[in-house]
Amino acid sequence: IIACGTGFYGNDLFNKMQLGEKTPEERSVSQKWENYLKEKGAEKLWQVLNEQDPKAAEKIPVANSRRTMRALTVIERTGKKFSEQQKQIEPRYDYLIIGLNSDRQEIYRRINLRVDKMMEQGMLDEAKFIYQNRAREYQVLQAIAYKEFFPYFEGQETLEHCIEDLKTASRRYAKRQLTYFRNKLPVVWFDPLDDSGCEQKILKKVKEWKNE
Repeated sequence: IIACGTGFYGNDLFNKMQLGEKTPEERSVSQKWENYLKEKGAEKLWQVLNEQDPKAAEKIPVANSRRTMRALTVIERTGKKFSEQQKQIEPRYDYLIIGLNSDRQEIYRRINLRVDKMMEQGMLDEAKFIYQNRAREYQVLQAIAYKEFFPYFEGQETLEHCIEDLKTASRRYAKRQLTYFRNKLPVVWFDPLDDSGCEQKILKKVKEWKNE
């Protein structure tokens, strides 16, 4: 039993995704695109991907530099478009995916409460540490909950404004996660907040899957 919150990594686990074999040049290629990102920025990096593989670029947000770099690295290592390689997927296991979801507004309300709780537990101090060490914490800078506070540390925005930005970014991320699960994986959905019999229904579904 595996609890998975990010659809892409779940897909990589459940299925055998052919994204190209590693080569001795992989590290240097990856470093090349990281340097390009630092020098040119996320938009220029995404534009390179859009020129080489428009279909892949269409599915990757401009701001998601890590995915953009990964796609460009795979393209350069394999000589094939990233979008075409993603289609070559073979099931790795016989699996059943149970998804838990509820009313969107209730989910968003809970996300907002979670952000408030994170602030109470020292989120601002953690974000400040990342900001002060951003030269060597490059990868973590892409994570939600850190970069949203940079304008506050630089005196450009109020703390309240940055907290609202974090809530907005978290809600959007949750929406993208659900979209990925719905479009890329065969999820059987249940609502644990609105259905009192949810647990029994899940157990029944699992037994059916196991042919018990």
